[in-house]
Amino acid sequence: MRNQKIKLKKKAVIEVIDIEAECFIIPNRAGLVDSFMEMDQKDLRNLIRLNGLDVSDESHLMVQFWLTNKAGLNSSNLFDHWFNVNNKTCGFRDVIFKFLPNRLFQDVKEGGKVKVRIPGWIIDEEFGKQKRDVIFDITMTCSQNKYRYSDFGPFEKCLEMVCQSR
Repeated sequence: MRNQKIKLKKKAVIEVIDIEAECFIIPNRAGLVDSFMEMDQKDLRNLIRLNGLDVSDESHLMVQFWLTNKAGLNSSNLFDHWFNVNNKTCGFRDVIFKFLPNRLFQDVKEGGKVKVRIPGWIIDEEFGKQKRDVIFDITMTCSQNKYRYSDFGPFEKCLEMVCQSR
C-alpha cells in the first residue's frame, strides 16, 4: 500500500491511501444521480468529479457494488463496515459510495481491474483517536463469478443487465 497526498479545492492537502479489493455488482437496477435523495446527490456528484468524469453529464448510471476483502483489510463488505489499513481503523465517508458510476467500468471484463477513488476517513491513534479525511485509491478486481450473484453471469454481462434495466 502506497500513500501519497493530493490537494482538494478549498481544502488542505489530504492523504491518498492505495488499497486492493475485489468487487462484484449487486444486481439491482442502476439509477441516475437525480433518482437518489437530494443529500446523496451532492456526494455522488463529488464522487463522479473525484474520479475524473464530467459532472455536468446527467446520464451517469450509478451501479450498486459490494467491495470485499482482498488484502487483509479485515472486512467482508468494505462499504458497510470499518476495515483496517496498516493497523489503523478506516471507513468510507458515506455508505452511498457503494453506488459507483457505470462509466468507470466500461469495457471491463470479469477479472479486470479498475482504479476508483472514494473519500473516506482514518483514525489516528497517535492524535487522540481523531478521525481525519483521506482518499482511498482502490484497485478493484471485478470478480462477479467468485461471489454472490454469480448466476447473473460474468462481470460485463451483469453490468450490461443492470444498466439496460433502467
